[in-house]
This record gives sequence, structure tokens and C-alpha cells, in this order.
Amino acid sequence: MKVFARSKKERLPILTFDSDFLDTAKFPLVGTPGRIVLNILPTIFEFQRERFEAFLNELPSLDIKNKLVVVTEDQILVIDK
Repeated sequence: MKVFARSKKERLPILTFDSDFLDTAKFPLVGTPGRIVLNILPTIFEFQRERFEAFLNELPSLDIKNKLVVVTEDQILVIDK
């Protein structure tokens, strides 16, 4: 909860591998700078780096405020509810 509170206070998005942050009931999206959860399997560095680079290429066109972005092995999901 400290990370979530600090993110809101400092208006900085969360970037994490922690799947607990997928829980929008526990960590609501409203009033947040957004969060990005990297849910990439297999956990091989090269594969995760490739997927993260794909996400970074999409980032300029994404508005993540009040949203949850989930990066998986084959897609980038943007959830706003």
C-alpha cells in the first residue's frame, strides 16, 4: 500500500512485475497516474526485454492516467475500469 500511496502523492506511475497491482478493487484506478504491470512469461530476460521494448514503442500513444496497462507475452492491454 505504501508504493500505491506514494505513486498517487508524487503523481508517478507504477511499473512492476507484481501481479497484486492487477487488483483494481484493492488499488483503484481513479485519481492515479496509472500503473503498468509486466506479466510476461516465460521469465527469460531476453523475451521480457523484447516485450518491454514493444511496450515502450507504444508508450507515446498511450494515455495511462487512471488506467492499468498489462504487458503480456503477446499483447498490451489497457484497462480503465
